[in-house]
Amino acid sequence: MNFQLQRRAFLASKDFNNRKLNSNRDLLNASMDVRDVAGSQIASLVPICRFNMGNQEVSSKLTIWRNEHQDTFPSRFLATDEATRTWIESHLVENPNRMVFLVLDMEMRIVAHIGAAIDDEASGFELDSVMKGSKDLPPEFMMNVASAFHSFLNKEFMIEELRLKVLSSNTRAVKFYQKLGYLESARTALRWNGDHGTSSLIESQQAPPHDSYVAMRKDLTRLEDVPQMILTAGPSVGANEIVYAAEAAKFGWNDRHSDYLNEFEGAFREITGARFAMATSSCTAALHLAYSSLGIGPGDEVIVPELTWVATASAVRYTGATPVFADVDPQTWTISTSSARRLITKKTKAIAPVHLYGYSADMTSVMELAAEYNLKVIEDAAPSIGTSFGDQHVGTFGDVGCFSFQGAKLLVTGEGGMVVTEDPDIAKKLRKLQEHGRKPETFWIEELGYKYKMSNLQAAFGLGQLERMEVQVAKKEQINLWYRDLLSQVDGIHFQEAFEYSKSIHWMSSIRFDAELGIEIPEFRAYLKENGVDTRPVFPSISQYPMWPVKQDPQPISSLIARTAVNLPSGVGLSRGSVEKVSSTIKSFMELKRS
Repeated sequence: MNFQLQRRAFLASKDFNNRKLNSNRDLLNASMDVRDVAGSQIASLVPICRFNMGNQEVSSKLTIWRNEHQDTFPSRFLATDEATRTWIESHLVENPNRMVFLVLDMEMRIVAHIGAAIDDEASGFELDSVMKGSKDLPPEFMMNVASAFHSFLNKEFMIEELRLKVLSSNTRAVKFYQKLGYLESARTALRWNGDHGTSSLIESQQAPPHDSYVAMRKDLTRLEDVPQMILTAGPSVGANEIVYAAEAAKFGWNDRHSDYLNEFEGAFREITGARFAMATSSCTAALHLAYSSLGIGPGDEVIVPELTWVATASAVRYTGATPVFADVDPQTWTISTSSARRLITKKTKAIAPVHLYGYSADMTSVMELAAEYNLKVIEDAAPSIGTSFGDQHVGTFGDVGCFSFQGAKLLVTGEGGMVVTEDPDIAKKLRKLQEHGRKPETFWIEELGYKYKMSNLQAAFGLGQLERMEVQVAKKEQINLWYRDLLSQVDGIHFQEAFEYSKSIHWMSSIRFDAELGIEIPEFRAYLKENGVDTRPVFPSISQYPMWPVKQDPQPISSLIARTAVNLPSGVGLSRGSVEKVSSTIKSFMELKRS
């Protein structure tokens, strides 16, 4: 994964530690559990930040431990509390490239510390400041601490490799890291330099060396055990979300009832480039508001793709209008404008392209078609936060765009959505409909409206998710690349593809089998499930649902994809090992079918 992306995620989290943690309660909310092999909690990791850097106990313990372990450091001097406090401020709190966590045992005693640092010159990350400061801890204690910290770095920042340097004379440390899976990569000769009570080891080719640095590396991509059942989706939840939600739960009421809601909407505007953004209770609610705000109602028709979640069309029916189902492109699985063109009538009021599974529709042809026939454009970008077409974020091309934060999406708030627009009049109408149609600042209702708001608590959680969007999108891209690489030699399998000039977030990595293979998707899914791999069917031809007022024959490409395609496990927390298991199980199934 791109180092600069990991670096930005690391710096953002470090800034969060310093800005947002303002109490001991916040520190506890941001802490990480450390568990032993039996799953019992044995410690917590708490970040050193601006709030606790003046804690006398912290500086005193660090000073004592530094002086007691002189032989493990490449520089030797007598530390003082004052010097340690200065070091905490200058080297930790004010240094964006470094973070250190205190290790607290179950009696809340500070017993050790561990950290990580950015090595810009080497374009990598180093394990840093590892020290057990209490002699009464069991030997495996720091092994569990380091393992928990490794997992945190991989999940929070998607860091794939850690490096470190340790003195070869510190044989206990060398053995400790070897047990943790670190492999030696190089050695550098060192000689002592200095006098008057301070000295340091420096690189030197002069023989014989006094000591040497042992450079070691650890692969973090295979930290997690492959689960017995690999699920199709699942969010990544970091410290930001937990602290924000806790703060909203405690303080987000009365005069602060919309603080996080306003921040959340503002952050979403910044990410998408939308002029107006309004959080909703769901993407379905956002779609209903969108159609309603554009005056779509009984007697109108809205063209939607046949390959989508039912909400795209259901929201059309909520207004009394009729959905008409267009076919999709065979590569991108998004709406075919040539198919849509054939469905346009005098009743057609709008078109609703869907950016399916995080893959952009062809918004150039959609907007040209809409302009030609004077159609409104409502973009269903439910699973596509972070997807772009050209250099523009999807959802911002049409009159209104709608997004989802449902629990299986890339970014989540449990349930929730967002509606965006560039038009101030539409924005005003959206807000009024969401507010039960009431006159602002009064309880007077001027028209029929709805209760489609998102709560401040959900918005707090969502803000934390948005702040970690970049690195989560990158992990989705990595998962998709793993699948493509591992399945590239399997004949008869095709992936959903993005337009050349678009950027997909690969919310779902999906494959389609050649129809000639005769593979039955229910049989395929059952085989994978028996072998510990969950999957999702793609959407069926939704035109065939019984509740639509106008009956259509199923569209050919949509129907073909529905019969031959499947969503693979794509949760942002998937490890390389899990993707390998999914891929090998697919290969086993294909071999059985061909035998």
